[in-house]
Amino acid sequence: MTMAMILMYHRIFKSSRDPWELCVSPEHFSEHLEVIKKLAQPCSLKELSRFLMEDNLPSNAIAVTFDDGYTDNLTNAKPLLVKHEIPATVFISSGYINHKVGFWWDQLTDIIFHTKVLPNSLNVKISEELIFWKNEEQSILTKEAGIDQPTVQKNYDNFHVRMNLYMFLYEKLIALPIKDQATALKQILTWADYFCVAQPDHIPMSAADLLTLIDGNLIDIGAHTVSHPLLPSLPRETQYREIIDSKSSLEEITQRPVSFFAYPFGKFDQVTLDIVKQAGFMSACTTEQNIVNHDTMRYTLPRLAVKDWDGEQFSIMLQSWLSGKHPSLIAPKFDINTVIQFPLYEFQRKTGELRGNTIECIPGKNLQGHCLYGSDFTICHSGKYRIFVSLEQRNFTGAGRDVVIDVYENRYVCKVLAELEISKSNRYHLDFIAESGYRVEFRVYWREQSWLKVKEIQLIRLS
Repeated sequence: MTMAMILMYHRIFKSSRDPWELCVSPEHFSEHLEVIKKLAQPCSLKELSRFLMEDNLPSNAIAVTFDDGYTDNLTNAKPLLVKHEIPATVFISSGYINHKVGFWWDQLTDIIFHTKVLPNSLNVKISEELIFWKNEEQSILTKEAGIDQPTVQKNYDNFHVRMNLYMFLYEKLIALPIKDQATALKQILTWADYFCVAQPDHIPMSAADLLTLIDGNLIDIGAHTVSHPLLPSLPRETQYREIIDSKSSLEEITQRPVSFFAYPFGKFDQVTLDIVKQAGFMSACTTEQNIVNHDTMRYTLPRLAVKDWDGEQFSIMLQSWLSGKHPSLIAPKFDINTVIQFPLYEFQRKTGELRGNTIECIPGKNLQGHCLYGSDFTICHSGKYRIFVSLEQRNFTGAGRDVVIDVYENRYVCKVLAELEISKSNRYHLDFIAESGYRVEFRVYWREQSWLKVKEIQLIRLS
């Protein structure tokens, strides 16, 4: 089968705090482009969309895209794209053009991770919900209708506590209207006693930046709504305005047609699809991890998220994607009596080194609290499931807190379904109950300067 792919980047910048792992350093991005030219056929999103329309998709075609419209797309990414002669499409949230503070999630990152000492408790009203968080007890409580609903988070280290708080607040803010998000952020700023100064690396592009970006015709501009909302949470008229106004604003600035759209957070419903088609877009991109083939619909184009891999790691990932064998391409769907084994290809934050199909941690190269390996899957049937983990250990420094496997309901809901702590055995299992439709994630976290090798991860449905 002929396969192509669309790569999804966000930022070309080396960041010290990147909770979503969206930043790729300029050095690694340059190495990525070298690998793309060597292993694939780079093309523009416009060319790839036309290939699909004409049912003439070339094998190994790759289109490069960026979401949101950060300034580093111009200052860091464009010179490298020009150097390697690789086209790209940058999706812009038009309401943030000329914005002096930046996106709300970056403001939240600054508050939670840059405040030296956070207060012991948080008590704010987000929309109509009272939120109470207490650091001393390492727990998060949600108060609705006078009922406390605890979500306990263990205090493994300071980073872990802050990450839990960040994810908890992110979940609360993501579906809010932009005015309510701003109000909530002001409350959180006051709580943290943090003076929010826009970090230069967080600033979105200005209108003048956009004109410089498209100069030379190597880079196209795509629409990414006005305010980057969670579109399915909005009524039809509001979705319409977000999509149409974004397109018209960008066309007015650039004096060029805007033919491509990307769904914020990758989320859409049938109403969204209908509006995007009616708006006259040539194609639209999701965040679904998959390759493009002749059966791919132009308005639900999948993309592959790229992380801060060096050239060698990126080459391994690209070849596994091009082969169609990497487990991230399609989240496995588990039925009764199904067992799945996950080949361990993927790295996150350079916490290990590749040794065949295993991950091996090297002392001195591991970043405490960072994610070593992750995968996800979709549950077809409600029931009880079990994850098996097989590993080897050398010079293991501690028991109980070095590696943790967390199973989450989905990317945006930081509700821990189950949790497993690794001590000194070589094989572990974790049982949890999940409902049909859950997209569950599990992560192996590195905690200490141990020597550890993960051999195998399996999942089986028990009932």
